Amino acid sequence: MKYSIIIPTLNEGKLLSELLSQLEIIKKNRAGEIEIIISDGGSNDDTLNISLEYADKIIVHTGSTKQNIAMGRNSGAEIAEGAVLIFFNGDVSFDNVSDFFSYIDKYFWNKKYLAMTCKVKVFKNEEIISDKVFHFVYNAYFHLL
Repeated sequence: MKYSIIIPTLNEGKLLSELLSQLEIIKKNRAGEIEIIISDGGSNDDTLNISLEYADKIIVHTGSTKQNIAMGRNSGAEIAEGAVLIFFNGDVSFDNVSDFFSYIDKYFWNKKYLAMTCKVKVFKNEEIISDKVFHFVYNAYFHLL
């Protein structure tokens, strides 16, 4: 197993199917290289039903305290089998998912990097001025790191 994609969720039903359907395309083209793990924090919408259609593994938080995103990522990482862990939020969308994995293959796999990040953007139809300013600073900061 080359890649484990870990997606922490909590009531992500509105947008999750778009991400998972994009990942399903690349997964079919790379048979045996990709596993999809959903780490759910206790959704009460259709998140788990959507996940059942696409995910290889689903872990549901049943603890007495609320699961945050970091806890969800860690829970998913604990059951991951891939050599490279990829963390997405449930509302991620790609312009071209194949390009994303080609980039990882070229610049990350078998290199000396321990971690990578990418630019964060808000959906165009939901973006406001403060989003543009915040994400410009945020992305510049991580680029400098």
